[in-house]
Amino acid sequence: MGKTISEKIIAKSSRQSEVNPGEVVWVVPDLTATCDFITMDYVTPDIEALGATKLKDPEKIAIIIDHHVPPRSAEEAALHVQTRTWAQKHGVRLYEGLGIGHQVMIELGLARPGMFVANTDAQVTGVGGIGAFAIGALPLLEIYTRGKTWIKVPEVIRYNIAGKLPKGVMARDVMHMIVSEIGPDGALYKAMEFGGPTVSEMSIDERIAMCNIANHPGAKAAIVNPDEKTISYVRSRTNFTFEAITSDPDATYEKTLSFDVSNLEPYVAAPSEVYNCKPLRQVEGTPLDVGYIGSCAGGRLEDLRAAATILKGKRISPNFRLYVVPTSQMIMETACREGLVEIFVQAGASVFPPTCDFCWGALGVLAPGETAITTGTLNIAGRMGSHEARIFLANAYSIAASAIEGRIVDPRAYL
Repeated sequence: MGKTISEKIIAKSSRQSEVNPGEVVWVVPDLTATCDFITMDYVTPDIEALGATKLKDPEKIAIIIDHHVPPRSAEEAALHVQTRTWAQKHGVRLYEGLGIGHQVMIELGLARPGMFVANTDAQVTGVGGIGAFAIGALPLLEIYTRGKTWIKVPEVIRYNIAGKLPKGVMARDVMHMIVSEIGPDGALYKAMEFGGPTVSEMSIDERIAMCNIANHPGAKAAIVNPDEKTISYVRSRTNFTFEAITSDPDATYEKTLSFDVSNLEPYVAAPSEVYNCKPLRQVEGTPLDVGYIGSCAGGRLEDLRAAATILKGKRISPNFRLYVVPTSQMIMETACREGLVEIFVQAGASVFPPTCDFCWGALGVLAPGETAITTGTLNIAGRMGSHEARIFLANAYSIAASAIEGRIVDPRAYL
């Protein structure tokens, strides 16, 4: 009986010939990556208390400073100092000033096809876009001190996507549409495997973006089988070796769902739940105060290019605030070289260096009664500031078009 890519990677990491859904197994992650915020708040104070004087496999650990960037207080600056000191003490790789960790680990080749990647953040599932099995909400302390942790092998649901995406529609619209069909628990503790001709045509950026928000229907992981496009992408970024594991043709899935996106339209996740997904036209005309293009879910080159296509030669609406935050410094550099940053500035947007902080309400905070439209990861109450603010999640085309009019509009009228 054939196996899925998820089952194969888990089996490899658990040192077993095979694993089956429902089994509880010990796994040794190939990479455990975290950030300044999580590492210092949840790990460092407890290591010595447990009697651990050193980490089990420091070479498999990476810290990427991407929260509290830049520090807004002496306390946050001290947190970064503590992070650097801790990493140096334990021989852990630390990266700073490069951008949001989930993107940076791919750009640096730290995360590669066939790897088991551990994190505490649910959005790490985006790494599945390059064919790695990446899950969050894991106990880092256990991994740091023992080099392993346990998981229950998830059932795998296969999503076959067919049809050419219409103009103004992006990969995250595909996920929003799927969520609207399967509901908030439609993939609860499952691994979502995406395939089909549409996914094959998607860029790596699009695959990452789709996998990134797989937690919206409750998924444990999301993954795309690596192909030649993936291998070329990864090899252009690293000299590290990797194994491009793929699902067997006769792999067994809990179920297989098929979708045709030929007539898909822009979608939104409406306030204040990520699973409250619906066609954008159903909320068209909603007044807006803020737009945000960024985060690990929506600040990549294709997002910036999409927004620039609409904003070029135009101005955003008076009294509307548009924040553009590239996901990484590498993306920022390319955006500068392509003239995208100039387009945003001329349109009246504010462009910021890569940081997570707009996404979780540390910067660009919303006031009570304000409404935002973003490419962020979550739209729960209080995510970007006041619990009395509202957040719509949408694609970059939609945000750029809405910024021009100061209300939610269908971006296809601008294309």
